Formats: sequence, C-alpha cells, structure tokens
Amino acid sequence: YMARLIAVPLVSTLIISAMLLVLDRMLRLFEFVATEGGPVSVVWRMLANLLPEYLGLGIPIGLMLGVLLAFRKLATTSELDVLRAVGISYT
Repeated sequence: YMARLIAVPLVSTLIISAMLLVLDRMLRLFEFVATEGGPVSVVWRMLANLLPEYLGLGIPIGLMLGVLLAFRKLATTSELDVLRAVGISYT
C-alpha cells in the first residue's frame, strides 16, 4: 500500500523531469545536426546516452516528492492517526 502511494508520484516525476531535460537538449542537438548535415539517428543515440544522467537527477526529487505526497494523503485521510494509534511508528 505504501509502496504504491510512493511509486505513482515517483514514476510520474521521473517521466516529467526526463521529458523536460531531454527537450532542452534535443533542440541543441537537432540544431547541431542540421548545421553539420549529419544523420538524425545520431540525435536519438545521444539522447539515449543522456537518460541515465537525467534519471540520476530525477530519482532523488521523485522519491522525496513521492514520500511527501504519500504522507500527505495518509494525514488528510486520517490513516496516519490510525497507524499511530495501533502502535506502528512512522518508520
């Protein structure tokens, strides 16, 4: 249950951040390929090589956002109070 509450914002944040970072770099790469006259497949390979770096930036942000949103949902639906009442700690 908790993993699902954390995973949904994590995955969506990863997808959004990767798309935004790739779009920023894609314009520069397409411009470079257009001026140099190279094949477009080079751009896709270069962007694929940049994805691990972008995921390295997005995973900590997504994890933090996922945990914050999961605790927010638990707090607003009073599930956090129930968990504390039966003796389960936050950790």
